[in-house]
Amino acid sequence: MLAVLLNFATNPSQARSDANLYAILYVVLAVASFIFCFFQQTIFSHIGEHMTEKIRNQTYFKILKMPISWFDKPKNNSGALSARLASDCKTVNGLLTTFLGILIQNITTLLAGSIIAFVYEWRTSLVAFGLLPLMIVSGAIQMAFTEGFSDKTDKAYKDSSNLITESMINIRTVTSFGSEDIVQRKYSARLV
Repeated sequence: MLAVLLNFATNPSQARSDANLYAILYVVLAVASFIFCFFQQTIFSHIGEHMTEKIRNQTYFKILKMPISWFDKPKNNSGALSARLASDCKTVNGLLTTFLGILIQNITTLLAGSIIAFVYEWRTSLVAFGLLPLMIVSGAIQMAFTEGFSDKTDKAYKDSSNLITESMINIRTVTSFGSEDIVQRKYSARLV
């Protein structure tokens, strides 16, 4: 920063033209980044939606072909199956659109940053690469915590989906006994 200020103090016209050049380069990089991110999101979203539709159709077809005794198990009731169909396909979509896109973006950023770093200052690059295992371990720990929370959420959503399905199938009974508040309390309790 001090070098930039000293350059501006000694040669203001050259410093101003350099600043204008760098500003134009940053604008060009921002526009290019916007365009590439837009295409990345569009392409991965299209692929994810196509795969989700395909997986959902194949899973539903497989469920329809299961023997009747399979549906008698409590874990295979209509609410659990519909919740599993929705959540599993959503997970696959998230894996394809979000995770894969971010993974590709991070790998290319790491490679480009490494090349630039080694070209300009190899000693600092070696220090950064020395700290890379620490960053990987901390990312793995964070992912483990996040995954543990999502497992609990999935179980709560499956249980609450079962309750919704049962109450909607038997809506006349629920309404005739005036049990809407009881069903609502049970639903809230299952989401916790």
